[in-house]
Amino acid sequence: MRDHEPLIWPFEDIPAWPQYTFELRWTMADGKGNSAQPKMTAFSLEEALQTLARVYEKRCDEGGTDYSAVVYCKGVLPFHMEWFCHSTRPAGRSDVEIMQHFERYVAWVLDNRLDTDHDGPISLMGAEERWRWRGEEEGSAPPCRCKGCVESDRVRINH
Repeated sequence: MRDHEPLIWPFEDIPAWPQYTFELRWTMADGKGNSAQPKMTAFSLEEALQTLARVYEKRCDEGGTDYSAVVYCKGVLPFHMEWFCHSTRPAGRSDVEIMQHFERYVAWVLDNRLDTDHDGPISLMGAEERWRWRGEEEGSAPPCRCKGCVESDRVRINH
């Protein structure tokens, strides 16, 4: 189910956290198999299991049966993927520091051909194009520190 060994962030000057994801497989009523392996990752095993439960519920509502799931650690990385954004823990860093760290992260992914365009395990979802980076609203400066981000101890770079 997992194509790559867990990735380990090589730069000690930028904080990184374990990241978890999952793969869910099921059979539909017509006998065809399906699977879901989201590009998103979670900062904790608990978050990954909560996301898995939501996907499982949706697939059950659609008539799926014969489920199997694997939750695994994708690696120890400074940013984690959400839908067209990346987030990280603030860890007392300024916006400037977070954006510098994100720039290094994107460069590392591209330099090492770890992006899904090169069959790698990391989806940048447009983050390789710096002009897309923004805060909460279109045209606002990144990173986002909205109420939702603060409550979940995250900052996001939308793209």
